[in-house]
Amino acid sequence: IQAVTLLKKYLSLITLVIINVLVFGCSDQDGEKKPHIFTVEYEEITLQEIPIIKQYIGTTESPADIEIRARVSGFLIEKHFSEGQFVEEGQLIYVIDPQPFEARLLQAQATLESNIAEEQFQSLEYARFKKLVEKGNVAKYRFDEVSTKLKEATANVALARADVDQAELDLSYCYMRAPFAGRIGVKYVDVGNYVGGAEKTLLATIVQLNPIYVEFSPSVSDYAEFLQYRSNMPFNVKVTFPSDDKTEFSGVVDLVNNEANSSTSTILMRASIDNPEETLIPGIYVDVNLIISDKSEEILIPSDAIMDQQGTKIVYLVGDNNKVESRKIVISTPYNSKTVIKSGLKVGDKIITNNLQKIRPGTTVNPHQAQ
Repeated sequence: IQAVTLLKKYLSLITLVIINVLVFGCSDQDGEKKPHIFTVEYEEITLQEIPIIKQYIGTTESPADIEIRARVSGFLIEKHFSEGQFVEEGQLIYVIDPQPFEARLLQAQATLESNIAEEQFQSLEYARFKKLVEKGNVAKYRFDEVSTKLKEATANVALARADVDQAELDLSYCYMRAPFAGRIGVKYVDVGNYVGGAEKTLLATIVQLNPIYVEFSPSVSDYAEFLQYRSNMPFNVKVTFPSDDKTEFSGVVDLVNNEANSSTSTILMRASIDNPEETLIPGIYVDVNLIISDKSEEILIPSDAIMDQQGTKIVYLVGDNNKVESRKIVISTPYNSKTVIKSGLKVGDKIITNNLQKIRPGTTVNPHQAQ
């Protein structure tokens, strides 16, 4: 029993010695643990010449969107288009039965001719009675009667001529034509139906597609940045589909609204986009790349080096004695895999690009310039 007890004490002593060796063997002579020094890569900031591009979400709008409506009443007898297809300016779209309006025009023209004949007769009477009254061969009241009849005849001619003009206008409304080149939509009424009346029946719609508008709303702060490049106005624009950045459309900003939206702190802008193949149609979302400068010297850093700290953008720098420094920055816009910096950095700063989760401000690092 005594031998077993001595053996247990001996083993406990050995265990204690091993622990001390493990704990203190990694310490320096003063008994303090040496901190681990991480190797990091950095990029030294230089000015780079790049285009300045701001990105937004925009919506397409047609410059002209009109409704083809029946302006006179009658039976629809002809349709001259295919739904969803392109129509030329002036192309015949629909025809309302013109026969009743042709008859009305003939009647109005006949009435006009009759009134013109009456006016000519009253004019001759007026000239004859004028001479007679000057010679005293006829009473003055008789001349006044002839003069009044001439005025009535002249008024009737004017009224009849206006009636002819209205009849011609109504007849022209029977033939509905495209006011501009564009794409026509679905038909709302089939041939054979009675259309028109007070409701002015909607028959179809036509939208202009080339050029097409794209509307987007930069923030007021972005607008302030635009003013720094006002010499480049009007700005060029590139538009792509959200799911296809290879199909690109070009245009130019043609409208900056004259007031800001106070509730959203944005300003409406619009670009006119070339759309010769009519690929873009109204009412879709697109990615808008607004080019405010073709060439500008900017500070550009890797986007992966930027961290978010409670809503504030920060980066880590290699400071004096290779100690990590934290710096608040204000970013502008992405460019490839990097980000343009508005403020917070200067040429010569060394931006740490890796091991960002392992280091903290004040940490000593072993820096190497990234290739």
